[in-house]
Amino acid sequence: MISAKQKFYLKLLVSLALVAGFSWGFFYVASFVRNARGSLGEIQQEILNHEGKRAAVKDAERIIAEETSDIERVKSLSVDKKEPLPFIEYLENLASRTGNKIAFEVPGGSEETLKFRITVEGAQAGVMQLFRLLEAIPYAVSVEEFDFYKLGGSARLIVIIKVLSSS
Repeated sequence: MISAKQKFYLKLLVSLALVAGFSWGFFYVASFVRNARGSLGEIQQEILNHEGKRAAVKDAERIIAEETSDIERVKSLSVDKKEPLPFIEYLENLASRTGNKIAFEVPGGSEETLKFRITVEGAQAGVMQLFRLLEAIPYAVSVEEFDFYKLGGSARLIVIIKVLSSS
């Protein structure tokens, strides 16, 4: 049989083994939690980085959308170099509405512009009205030079304009 002293030592040994086992388990779990917190911090930092990148991408998309609308607006003010007919028809319509005759010459231009030499003949008031309307047409136009001649009751306007062109 086992004496009381041996039972005491056996219980003490089992208790110490249990305390050691629980202590080891506690420290094992604590280190796992510490590692998990470190990983959680890294994950949170990555999330913040991705949110920053997402915000930057949204800003870039917004800027691109704004620039695209600006580019489209500028294109709408330009004359297609390969097909300037709508611009010419617009000016012919303007001349007929103001009661004038109009003739065109295309002396050239550059990569970004087309140059037109326009001769307008009609009543002096109609010619002046067309000249004023040239500034308000929905195209990017600049007047390079003009000559105005009074011919009795009528007038002649020779104007050289540059128009923004697109390819």
